Amino acid sequence: MLPSLPIMVYSFCSGCICRLESCVHILPGKITKVFPYRKTNNYSIGDVLDVGIPLIVLLVFPQFWIWKNKPFLIGFWLLFGVTIIDIKLFVCKKCKNEKCLFFPSG
Repeated sequence: MLPSLPIMVYSFCSGCICRLESCVHILPGKITKVFPYRKTNNYSIGDVLDVGIPLIVLLVFPQFWIWKNKPFLIGFWLLFGVTIIDIKLFVCKKCKNEKCLFFPSG
């Protein structure tokens, strides 16, 4: 699970037009500076899978341990839901990446 974040940031954020100067996600934009240059263009199905598969692993893997503890299970999914709402309502509204497949700003 450790390489999930770098894989997602490289596959998706490195191809974003906003990554170096105006990344509203802040930290991923700064992390991309250590990765090799990638042309900013449309995202491929490979880029989407490189983000989607680690994200699914990060969401599903902990369920094995937290399903027995209802407060943790509820808290986990509540925080995940709040994160998605926050990203969609606030972060994506300020983002200028019109090619984003997950949360298009248009």
